[in-house]
Amino acid sequence: MPNVNELEPSYREFIAGDQGVLSHWANAGAKSWRLDVADELPDEFIRILRRRLKALDPESVLLGEVWEDCSNKYGPEGRRGYVSGDELDSAMNYPFTEAMVAFLTGHSDAYSLDHTLQTLREHYPRPFFEACLNLISSHDIIRAATALSGAPDRNSVSRKLQAAYQPSEKDQQKGFRRLILAAALQVSLPGVPCVYYGDEAGMTGMSDPFNRATYPWGSENEAVFVPYAALLAARRDNGALKRGLCRMGALSPEVYAIFRWLPETGECAAMLVNRAEREQTVSLRPGDLVQGPDGEGEAPLSQTMTDVITKETIGTDHGELHVTLPPLTARLYTGTTNA
Repeated sequence: MPNVNELEPSYREFIAGDQGVLSHWANAGAKSWRLDVADELPDEFIRILRRRLKALDPESVLLGEVWEDCSNKYGPEGRRGYVSGDELDSAMNYPFTEAMVAFLTGHSDAYSLDHTLQTLREHYPRPFFEACLNLISSHDIIRAATALSGAPDRNSVSRKLQAAYQPSEKDQQKGFRRLILAAALQVSLPGVPCVYYGDEAGMTGMSDPFNRATYPWGSENEAVFVPYAALLAARRDNGALKRGLCRMGALSPEVYAIFRWLPETGECAAMLVNRAEREQTVSLRPGDLVQGPDGEGEAPLSQTMTDVITKETIGTDHGELHVTLPPLTARLYTGTTNA
């Protein structure tokens, strides 16, 4: 790879000038960009890219690959300006990925997951938080179905051992069940759910290149594919999940809840994840989840709500949802308060 000085005027012109790379591809229809390893680019260069992209199309998006909390990173120039409003629109949300895997595999609990998510929400401006790319796999990490089966950390084993790694059938089936829990979290959170091709089909694999197999056309794992499709369809169709207000929190060490609602339409959605290998009976009262910018005011549940995975319909009791969750189960209930 060439080593360049991004702030050299001729290079800036080559990339962001009137006849530069950004303009060339914008004319071809590619108006949004992902910056690989944004940490290696000067803040001023990122600002130059953003200004040019927004001049070409105000709706364009500048996404950065940043592995940590974007709000408190430091470089040679001092604190990075990723979330300041004049650099990145969004970043790959690896802190969510890591916290989710740790929670679902038992290396942390729901309170720890909540701490990570609430901290990001507190640190990021609202537009940035709601634009984060929420991923559970990528080309740079172990596929979710494998990570959630209890695979070793990719940095702790050699490439040779990664090539040979194969979880037991019991552990892999547990990984597939946890994958649906991960997808339920992913589609319920504010942000942009990003599906790495094949996760929805139950593809497995350690880190690159073992996570890059061809898509299993016609041989998808239906136990994964069907609920995954139902969750993604709910995210597509439900206004509360797409742009609603959000409350979230741990109901116990084993159970995490997210409640979304859209006052102007009355749509609401309640997501519950039980990561335990035993059933859990919980009560969700959105009024008890008060942390965060949407913690004040009314957060109404629908009188009846239907789970998008099982199609089960249940009633609520005086603004409370009482549910017994089977082991390793996610439920995403949707409804309308003005129905």
